[in-house]
Formats: sequence, C-alpha cells, structure tokens
Amino acid sequence: MTIKILYTKLTPPAVQSLKLLNLNKLEDLCIYSKESISCLHGIGPNAIKIIEKEMAGSSLSFYSNTTNNTSLHNSINLIDAYIELYPIEIRTKLNEIRSIIKAAAPMATEKIAYNVPTFFYFGNLVHFSATDNFIGFNPISNNLFKFSEEIKKYKTTKGFIRFPIDQTLPNTLIEDIVLFRIAENLKVNTLQKEN
Repeated sequence: MTIKILYTKLTPPAVQSLKLLNLNKLEDLCIYSKESISCLHGIGPNAIKIIEKEMAGSSLSFYSNTTNNTSLHNSINLIDAYIELYPIEIRTKLNEIRSIIKAAAPMATEKIAYNVPTFFYFGNLVHFSATDNFIGFNPISNNLFKFSEEIKKYKTTKGFIRFPIDQTLPNTLIEDIVLFRIAENLKVNTLQKEN
C-alpha cells in the first residue's frame, strides 16, 4: 500500500501532520514509535488504529525499541514537525521561545506532551504552543505569584501565558520562569526521595 492510500482514510489534520514527516511510503512510518506518532496534531486513537491496521496489512509495525536516544530523536523530529505546521512569522517565534527555554534549561529534554512541545526535567517543566495571534507558554505551576507583576501584561488562560505574535518575546521573564520551574521540580523530586 502506498502512503497516499493511507492518507485517504485519515482526517485532514492527521494527513497534514504526517506529511510534515516527509513520508514517501508506508514503510517510512516504521522508524517512528507509536507514542511519537500519537503526539502529532490530529493523530488520536482512531487514527492510530487505522494506521496500525494498514501497516499490519503490509506486515509492518511501528518502531518498538524505545531506547532514550531513539525516543529523543523522534521527539525532536516531532517538535520540528509541530513548528513547521505554522507560517514563517509564527515559526520564527516558536523557534525563538524554544531557544530561550533551551538556554535556560540546557539539561532538559524535549518531547511532545499533551500535543504540544514540552521541556522535561524531573517532570514537565514548560509547554509552548501557537495560534495565529499568540505564542502560548505554559509554566505548569500554580505558584507563579512572584511573577504576577510581569505576567499581568499578558492575557492568560488555562495555565498559558499568551505572548502576542506582533510583540517581542519577554526573554528575561521566560528564562526566570524556566529557572523557577527547575527549582520547583528539583524540590518535589527531593521531597519524594525523602519519603
């Protein structure tokens, strides 16, 4: 079966996400784990069932050896694919926030969680995402009181701070929040070890 036949059985968002992986044939899916493909936009349980059924019909399956290096490689590719979904001006902002976070947390690993790019260090540190109008930054914390003065300049919703696309990203605020989140995760990890 060709990849084009599979695309006819999936929703447009699922197809768009898979096309970003530059798949030329069904066999190209075999280098990805089921978990990493499941993180793509539009790929839910139903899409996974369809993909697995089509792969099985050609005696194929997802990559199943989830060593750290392969998992990390797939996650980075998926974050790149996520960013590529957007127009150039939004991609530029997504790459910028990704670089700011990487600089503040070079020890953190990147992954896709909750269908958005995520940095992980002793637990999820921060998520980031985009819409046509803003870059979303989710510090995954209810304890950001010390940043309330800086944060009140921006709209917030469901844990996300919304940075308008047409404004400069607040590098220092993002860095400070990432460093704060590292300290929070380390504290939680230490407390868990003590108990």
